[in-house]
Amino acid sequence: MPRQHKKAKLDLGAKQSKSAPDNEAETTPETSPLLQEATETQILTPQNEGLPVQVIFRRLHVSGFKGVPSEAEIRQVFRPFGHIETITLRSNRLAYVQFELLDAAQLAIEQLNSVVAEEGKLAVERPDNALYLEPAIKRMIQESKQWNRIYIASVDPDKTEADLRSVFSACGTIRSCQLIRGSNPENIEGYAFMEYDSDESTCAAIASMNNAIFGKFNLRVGHAITRPSTAIASSSEMPVLFHAALADGAMAATEGRDLSPIEIISQNAVRTKFPELKFWGYDSNVPLVLHNDGHSVKLSVDGEKSNSVPYITGGSLDGRYKFLQLHFHWGCDAEGSEHTVDGAKFAAEMHIVHQNQVFDCLQEAKNHRNGLAVVAVMLKVQETENAILRPVLQGCHLFKGHSKDLPVPSPLELFLPDPETLNCFFTYFGSLTTPPYNEVVTWIILKEPVGISLKQLETFRTLQGVDGQAVLQNCSSCKNLNNQEVFSSF
Repeated sequence: MPRQHKKAKLDLGAKQSKSAPDNEAETTPETSPLLQEATETQILTPQNEGLPVQVIFRRLHVSGFKGVPSEAEIRQVFRPFGHIETITLRSNRLAYVQFELLDAAQLAIEQLNSVVAEEGKLAVERPDNALYLEPAIKRMIQESKQWNRIYIASVDPDKTEADLRSVFSACGTIRSCQLIRGSNPENIEGYAFMEYDSDESTCAAIASMNNAIFGKFNLRVGHAITRPSTAIASSSEMPVLFHAALADGAMAATEGRDLSPIEIISQNAVRTKFPELKFWGYDSNVPLVLHNDGHSVKLSVDGEKSNSVPYITGGSLDGRYKFLQLHFHWGCDAEGSEHTVDGAKFAAEMHIVHQNQVFDCLQEAKNHRNGLAVVAVMLKVQETENAILRPVLQGCHLFKGHSKDLPVPSPLELFLPDPETLNCFFTYFGSLTTPPYNEVVTWIILKEPVGISLKQLETFRTLQGVDGQAVLQNCSSCKNLNNQEVFSSF
């Protein structure tokens, strides 16, 4: 039975759209340089137009609308989570909502993202460029738990600090409470920060008081993210913790022993005799779903229509890895592959992502060294179109966040090279090619490429990205080969 979700007030999604499959893995493009100093306060990319970093943390990208929403409709959905500074409407049913506080933005992500209405799914996330800062945000969230503080939004303007204490004291001993009133007619609700004497009381308050009626409004309650001394600071100020977290986050995103993609030098690869690499169920017709996640066009099995999921075994793998999804990486020219072989780049690169079946979900797998296996297939330019790619390229016409079924169930083996060549591959241990670069991937790079025409390659570049603009390229650059050893089966 599908899990039930609360309905959002906006009319979301198109009738033919389906919610995003729960199998996201390494599809975010490497679009901007990583921060080199903790004191750097701007990321200069076309997507954020040089916005200060602390603004990016508080800025949310929203999609999934059925029609083009008005600013008033968007404000109605997001105002319960805190004071809104700006709402920017974009074409193609996209919007940006910028909060005054990081606490409000984080609470909106936690409570609104993936909320399902009858005909769609609301996608609330940080902008594409902010993905590079996720390690910093995660550290801030982790450190904030030591303070036993909660953030309370949508406080009735007629209520007082004493009223708040009276209600929340049922959850435990309150050490401090600070109520901040709305500063203008657009933000009449107040918000508050409250500190308890224990983690148990903090968790109890969040569990029991979130969405509780308090006067004329329903409260929104979550963990406070900002440091106590800076919780009420001006939005133009950046806490010391933020700088430290930012520096650590940038280093965490780039430093590691086993990063991907890499340049493969065939003569340096260690020739090894591996068990046969087998693609189980790849010859069966399975219902497939196309999805535009704003970074790439993705193909996955429709779990609601099929109980059978293809998987792979053998090669350099220890165990069974089930198919999650496949997606593509390309560039602004005919050299858009992520990996290179003997210094040569291919036109594009297809990643077939698999999850170790011993783990219950993708999130768990991404925490273990043997969590994922990615089969990489290079795409080489040819004069004629690749007929197999035609239905996939339909996904490039989908709005960001939308999905559609392929009209006819198809076997996944159609996307692979000649079966006789499948056991000629390079393999090495590496990472996801996007932040936070989890070092959990066994890479299998097939020697034999498949074809793609220049016209089909151009179609990939029309994919609508997170910012509503075409994704001209989404390929990452090669990383230095550190302690990794590359093996060859041939």
